[in-house]
Amino acid sequence: MKKILLTIALLLVFATAASAQTPKMFKTYIQGGISLPQEDLGEDWNMGWQGGAKVGLGILPFIEPQAAIFYNRFGKGDDMFADYDYDVEGYDFTSLTYGIEARVNFSQTGTGLFAFAGGGGARIDISEATATNVDIPGLPTSEVKWDPPSETKEYITLGIGYQAKQVFIEARYVKVLDDINLKNIDLSFDEEKTLTYIPISIGFRF
Repeated sequence: MKKILLTIALLLVFATAASAQTPKMFKTYIQGGISLPQEDLGEDWNMGWQGGAKVGLGILPFIEPQAAIFYNRFGKGDDMFADYDYDVEGYDFTSLTYGIEARVNFSQTGTGLFAFAGGGGARIDISEATATNVDIPGLPTSEVKWDPPSETKEYITLGIGYQAKQVFIEARYVKVLDDINLKNIDLSFDEEKTLTYIPISIGFRF
């Protein structure tokens, strides 16, 4: 988590400095809001929160290339371990995406609709989990911890938004291209999950 926040902070510092030197060329965006898990992801994890930053290069009239980084986090659903007699804390799902997007501005007045599409890399993590009240014959403790390994995938995204001067709102669809095999994380699972979610943000342009 600290590395993620440091990466975003460094990106913002660099982008703000570049924007201050050449304000007509570089544009900095910061945003945050909720994230809605879809399909398989929505079956096991709850609605989450997200935040991110983008740096745009304003060299074309209507199309703006952007570098983007986003962090999404979803809490474990209440029914995920309903078939077990023990309690589980943790097991949050996180996705750190970093990539390139192309934003299309339908207006040049600073107010109006925009759309975007892009893709890149996605680091998938499930946080350390602690199971308590575990009653398994031969197990010397009633508490079990496990820390699933992270995986790196690719993702695609597309969305639409509305810019009102320096403030904007947007909704995007994010799909991780490869399913995540939960058996690699926990041997009690023998299935693959599709990873799609819809972040909805409010943000500011500098």
